[in-house]
Amino acid sequence: MASEPTALPLEESLKTPWATLGALVVCYAFNTADRQLLAILQEPMARELHLSDTALGSLGVFFAIAYGLASFPLAAWSDRGWARRVIAATLAAWSLMTMACGAATSLLTLGVGRAGVALGEAGSAPAAQSLIARRFPARLKATAMGILLVGAIIGTALSAGIGGWIAHGYGWRAAFFAFGAAGILVTPFVWFFLGAEVEAPVLSKAAQRGDLVRVARSYWAQKSLRFLCIAGAAMSIGSAGISHWMGTLLIRQHGLSVAHAGASLFAATLVGGAGGAIVSGVVADSWGKQDGRAYAGVPAFSLLLGVGAMLVLAMTPNATVTVIAYGSVVFVANGMLAPMYTLVQKLAPEDGRATAAAFMLLLMNLVGTALGPFLFGVVSDLAKRPGGTGSLKAAILLGATAFLIGALAAFRVVFSVRSDLAAHEA
Repeated sequence: MASEPTALPLEESLKTPWATLGALVVCYAFNTADRQLLAILQEPMARELHLSDTALGSLGVFFAIAYGLASFPLAAWSDRGWARRVIAATLAAWSLMTMACGAATSLLTLGVGRAGVALGEAGSAPAAQSLIARRFPARLKATAMGILLVGAIIGTALSAGIGGWIAHGYGWRAAFFAFGAAGILVTPFVWFFLGAEVEAPVLSKAAQRGDLVRVARSYWAQKSLRFLCIAGAAMSIGSAGISHWMGTLLIRQHGLSVAHAGASLFAATLVGGAGGAIVSGVVADSWGKQDGRAYAGVPAFSLLLGVGAMLVLAMTPNATVTVIAYGSVVFVANGMLAPMYTLVQKLAPEDGRATAAAFMLLLMNLVGTALGPFLFGVVSDLAKRPGGTGSLKAAILLGATAFLIGALAAFRVVFSVRSDLAAHEA
């Protein structure tokens, strides 16, 4: 008679990939919630602090600069085996700075708070992607990456739904305080379930001194990564711009309350984003077993569909259609990320996975998070007419153009990715 299976000891269960992934999903949820909370709160903030659309858009610049300064040092620590400590410490740090945003009294103090949030968040995503790449087998990497992105979708949805509800009842400052405090409370949970640190690959002293240079050379040497960076940056301009301004669009041009707009974005983001992340990861892994071009083909087709969704979003006068179109944009934007992040990890040096992820994320933040919301705000201000309400819809056309550029770049990766993968595995 076969014996009953015995449960793994606690210390062993914490080393399983799925326990790691669960903790990372929670961390990613708070990462994105604190970043996206500004989107649903900026209309009441603008009224209280007397900020123009261009000023609101400039907050992305504060975020991107700080993110750039912190990303590579934190990624280097993660690559040396400190990923668990980096993730937990940065979660606590950006949560504190989210609370600081609630105390802002001007554009400058709000910008400093957003910069602080970025300094914390810069360490989390590269470390999370490197942990998944090291702990999951090749056949499940994109699927696991898609599940990780569900955490980001949950965070974005909660920032809109719960953040909008708190702001409606208690004011926008209370929303920042609540989300920041929740992040601090959950930090011990994330630390506990991440399990033991993943041992870093043994590096020579020369390699240790040149991590950043080596990874940069690896990027430049691979045509696939060069065009993938263009695709990621273009997608980020469109998605960061529309996500930053979508709450304002619903409030300003469709007359929704902060709470109603937040609930609408909650539903569109959760359904569209989670669907896109999971479906794309599963499809890429399934297709990728036979053909490595899957990790470029899925992003290319996703962005092409996103062009149409952006055009509908720009032209429809109906609030319900607007929300559905936004959900479609979120679906295709997240449909690109899991395969793209997986391909970066597949082509990254074994001892520079977090640094490789930091390169892509930094580019997406510098170009997308900084330029996307800012350019949308500038176009919105330029398009305003006395008594008019259509300025933000004109700005959305920027998103459609950015998605088209991203799709063309991703299609270019399709032609080079198999040779680059073969060279990397040789």
